[in-house]
Amino acid sequence: MQPVGADQATFSLGWMSSVFIRIWVLLLIAAGGLHTWFYGIDGQGKLLKYDPRPYMKRKNALYKYGYQAWDNM
Repeated sequence: MQPVGADQATFSLGWMSSVFIRIWVLLLIAAGGLHTWFYGIDGQGKLLKYDPRPYMKRKNALYKYGYQAWDNM
């Protein structure tokens, strides 16, 4: 996935931290993009939603853990 350089032949905090930061940035872009699509823009709409009512911040007795997001996880 990522090119291996000559400096990566030995363990070093420098290249390991740059790989770690690069992976986290890609993860944040992917997860942030999906979160923005599903919750910010509401791109999916109510098509596959268990409860089609608008997203609620308060607890609801309909769900086992009180929130739809917690039940989905």
